Amino acid sequence: MNRKLKVLMSLLIVFLFAFQLCAVAFAQGNDADTQKPDPIRYTNIDSYNYDCYISGLKIYANASLTAKRSMYLSITIELQKLKSGDYEPIESWSDSKTGITMSLNADRLINLLATYRIKVTFNAGGETVTAYAYP
Repeated sequence: MNRKLKVLMSLLIVFLFAFQLCAVAFAQGNDADTQKPDPIRYTNIDSYNYDCYISGLKIYANASLTAKRSMYLSITIELQKLKSGDYEPIESWSDSKTGITMSLNADRLINLLATYRIKVTFNAGGETVTAYAYP
């Protein structure tokens, strides 16, 4: 095999690897977007939104929930840390109220060398949605 062909093959492999990473990221979607649940499955939940990010030595998590009418609402944010291949809970924050909308914000100091995610549980009138976000 000549040198030009080897270089071309190497570049092709790098391009395909980068393309695969982009495809996986795209398939996971953007968790920060407002999520509209299936209207057939949910009669109480209208929309929910969640996000997390790291800034400095802290992780920040935000979640909001909108119901179709006034009812009991609750949000739980659970910070999880990757340990031995599994995510383990570190800390959780919860709030509840009766109404149409609510939001919950949380933050915590973290170890920048560890891997984290948040698990958010939304509840409106007994209907529950669980979502995950990765900083």
